[in-house]
Amino acid sequence: FWYMLSGMCCDSIQLAIDVCLFHAFNITDPSACWILGFGSSIIFRHSFHRYLVFGAYVGGYCKSLTRMYAGYSIIMVISTIFNIVMTKVFLFSHYTAWIATLLWTGIVNYFILKHIWSFGGSSGDKDKRKEGGSSVNVELSERNRES
Repeated sequence: FWYMLSGMCCDSIQLAIDVCLFHAFNITDPSACWILGFGSSIIFRHSFHRYLVFGAYVGGYCKSLTRMYAGYSIIMVISTIFNIVMTKVFLFSHYTAWIATLLWTGIVNYFILKHIWSFGGSSGDKDKRKEGGSSVNVELSERNRES
């Protein structure tokens, strides 16, 4: 549930970036909009996933963000190729191809993130989230205990 909520928020941000690129900057190639929007949205995804899904950063913010960009890099390339095929070969419209590309990347990204988020260590919040809450709830309950 929390990954889907986080993903929907981040997908909305990616869509807003895509629309801005298309209309404000006149970037009309759907695949260019896709990769630029996806790449730009990763910093938001990183924060949303930290607070709603995976918990504390392992190794600090910069290392975690770098791992996330590295993990997403292969999906950025593959999804852009997929988007090109959808728009150039199958002639899907810009936003129909955007949705088609988004649907499968969300599922693949979950498994990539699950692996890389704790790379090199483990988050103390993981086991607590399995018991029924997001990292936000875990952090709030820990703060209340400390007070």
